[in-house]
Amino acid sequence: MIINAINYAGLVGHYVRMERLSTVEELAATGDPTVGMEALVDAVMDDGNDVIVIGDYGETWRITGHDATEWNFTIWASEEAAEKSRLRPREVKRL
Repeated sequence: MIINAINYAGLVGHYVRMERLSTVEELAATGDPTVGMEALVDAVMDDGNDVIVIGDYGETWRITGHDATEWNFTIWASEEAAEKSRLRPREVKRL
């Protein structure tokens, strides 16, 4: 899959949680089943055939053409909106 920064430009200026399942190596090293970040996205940039997403506190994550479809994104207008959405009680459906 060919990707470039323009595909991810809509993330800039939004508070984003991006995550994917850990690779075997990442799982062995961290013990976490997922990897990613949650931050205000300051920039996205091309790096060869990859895209780098840059968070407001300096953390970066590389999206490659091989794993682009594995990433999941939750996008909020702000960090405050993210916090409010986590505090809302979720509707429970009963059978």
